[in-house]
Amino acid sequence: MKTQTSLTLADPGAEVNRRARAYLAKHRRTEYAEALKTVLRKDRKLLRAYIEAPAYQDVRALANFLNSSEEEELREELSNDLRSLSIESRSLLPALALAEKLNSFNLAVRCVPVLDNNKPAAAARFSFSLIAPDASTRARIYARLASTLRSQNFKRLRQCPTCQTFLVALDHRERFCENEKCRRRARSRAASESRRAKRERERTQTTPKNSPLERFLEFMTLQRKANPSTQELNKISPVMRALGGASAARKQIAEWEKKYPARPKAVWRELTEKQRESF
Repeated sequence: MKTQTSLTLADPGAEVNRRARAYLAKHRRTEYAEALKTVLRKDRKLLRAYIEAPAYQDVRALANFLNSSEEEELREELSNDLRSLSIESRSLLPALALAEKLNSFNLAVRCVPVLDNNKPAAAARFSFSLIAPDASTRARIYARLASTLRSQNFKRLRQCPTCQTFLVALDHRERFCENEKCRRRARSRAASESRRAKRERERTQTTPKNSPLERFLEFMTLQRKANPSTQELNKISPVMRALGGASAARKQIAEWEKKYPARPKAVWRELTEKQRESF
């Protein structure tokens, strides 16, 4: 038991992850973020150790500052710098610009971003050491950012896509803040967007010219006409004969239209191969 407590206090992040995955193994329909919260609610000591873990103090401080109402210009400046690192670009320029800024805050060793081959700027690794910065809020905030970059916890700092609140992600799959309404709104928006995209695809989808389906749709339109032209009759008659003659064809068409009123494409999907050969 003592070994378990020691592990919890020494590496709360690893212990939370282990317990969350064990919870997921028993509750497969649960999302990872919900599993993490359940685990932390059940063990207050683990929750306290996780919240107060020194490794996460800087990134939490950044999130709290960005969510505060103080120093509006500084918050905007920091937010822009964070956004520049998250841009999916292969350019090293955003990382170089941030390195130059960090080097102006009393860093003991120059900050040098190292871009891995074929990785975006957000994947740049920063290598440097810090000395005590000056007393200004701006220097202290950017010292927090430097420490976060050095500890590789920068990727945990995220912004909820629904309410724009900054958060410290417990896991790489966590995207939303703790407000359940944000998740519901995102799901609803995604579903609406999916339906809209589907309608757009159906609207813009064109049937290949002179295909059997196109000829069938044209036939279904023409056969409804009370006084078709000679040219139109020349298109209708061969199909009527192929369907067994005018009387049999009319009976067949009536059955189709009764089963699928105003839905000729649905009729086409129900046709046999032999019937489709008529068009």
